[in-house]
Order: sequence, then structure tokens, then C-alpha cells
Amino acid sequence: MEIERRIYTEGFEICQRRWLQLTPEQVSQFYNDHFGELSFPHLVAYMSSGPIIVFVLAKLNAVEEWKRIIGPATVTEARLYFPDSIRARYGRKGDSFKNAVHGSCNREQAEKEIHFFFPEFITEPLLKNEMAEDFLWENINPILAEGLTLCCKQRPADPVLWLAHWLILNNPNKPKLPKNLALIPT
Repeated sequence: MEIERRIYTEGFEICQRRWLQLTPEQVSQFYNDHFGELSFPHLVAYMSSGPIIVFVLAKLNAVEEWKRIIGPATVTEARLYFPDSIRARYGRKGDSFKNAVHGSCNREQAEKEIHFFFPEFITEPLLKNEMAEDFLWENINPILAEGLTLCCKQRPADPVLWLAHWLILNNPNKPKLPKNLALIPT
């Protein structure tokens, strides 16, 4: 699939993928913010007329990056101003809702839409302001301070490599087994 190849080329990771065919009711629920528009019945009919593939994509600033890559919602505008965009290449001219791909307008909407298609998928919340600072002081700073202190005491030839190795070995999120304990598969 060419769009999937473009996703990887642009540096996205595909976290989840799902093929499905939406019912008219599901389409109406997903696009409920368009209810009342003249094109709404056509959108519902088109989106429920055949199978679709849904992805959960990950990348730094994923929503903004995805919007940049897909281009404007109108295929004509995409072809005119953003000829390399996904919608310019794969959308059907003349139909605003046959523009090849969907893109969430912001992170909150993306989380809502991910939950719509993947109810079990967990999107981790971004820490903001004091929460981020508290997380750093409670979880990151103590282990980092311990590693940096040992690094200063030992004075290795390559301190960055030493610290990286030490952090891997002393990851507080991985349980430590006693050295004299051996695991034997049963």
C-alpha cells in the first residue's frame, strides 16, 4: 500500500492497524460534528460503502505532522497548493469527503478517535507543568543523580557510554533478580 509506505517514509510508527467496514450508524457517530451539513448523508453513505483501514500513528508532534503530510481536506486545493500531499495524490477530485485519508484536528480529538476504533488502546497522558516537574523529581532525578555520582567517582574513559550502560543495568522499572538465583524454564 503506497500510503502505508509514505507513513513509514515520513518517520511515523504504526502502533495499531485495523481493517473494518463501518455501518451507517458508526459513521454517523464518528462524524457527528458534521451532522446537519448538506453533504452529511453522502459522507455517511460513502464511508459505509466499503472496507477501510484505520491506523494509530506515533511520532513527535504526530497530529501536526500528519496534517502537513495529508494536505488540505479539499482535493482540488491539495492538488493546487500541495501537490505532494497524500490527498493530492490519492483523493478523488470534486468530492470533499473522498479525499483518501482522515486526520484528527488536535491531540484531544485524536485520542477520542483512537478510542472509537480501538477501545482497548491506552494513550498515555502528557504530563503538564507541575505534574511533569514532580514526575522528574520523584522518578528520574534520584536514579540519574545516583548514576552521575558513581560516574564521577569511577571516572571512566567514556562517561556517556558508562552512564548509558549503568542506566540500563539499574532501570528502576525492571525488577532485579538476586545474582545467585537462576531461572529454569519448566
